[in-house]
Amino acid sequence: MEQLIRQALSTLADLGYSEQVAIFGVKNNQINKVLGGLNKGKFLFPEKPIFAKGTALEKVIATKQMGTYSGAIIDSLPIPLTEKIQNGQDCLCLPLFNDMKQLIGIAVIMQQKGIPLSDCRIQSMNIIRNLICAA
Repeated sequence: MEQLIRQALSTLADLGYSEQVAIFGVKNNQINKVLGGLNKGKFLFPEKPIFAKGTALEKVIATKQMGTYSGAIIDSLPIPLTEKIQNGQDCLCLPLFNDMKQLIGIAVIMQQKGIPLSDCRIQSMNIIRNLICAA
C-alpha cells in the first residue's frame, strides 16, 4: 500500500507542478488519518491524526467538491485554510470517492498563486484521481 501511495503522490506532484502533496483518508465524513505526504522529494507517512476542524478540508468534506483555497505547510504537509492569507500559495483539493460515490479521501496539492493548471492537466488529475480511488 505504501508503494501505491508513493506513486500516487509523485504523479499528483508532477501533474500539479508541486513539491508538496498529501492524501488524507476520510471515514464517516471526518479526516481520520494522513495516508501519505510528499514534501520536496521526501515521502512522509506520519502516524498522528489530522483534524479538519477549522480548515478548508471541512468544507471539501461537506460539499464533496474540488476547490482551491489559501494554503500553508503545517508539519511538512500542505493544509488548505478557510481564511485568505498572503503567502503566495494555494491548495488544490481533490475529493476521492469509492465506487459507491462515498468520500474516502482528499488529495491536496500545494500550488503557487496565479499559476492556473491547464484544462488538460486538470483532466489528467481527474483520471489519476479515479485510479487512486480504485486502488
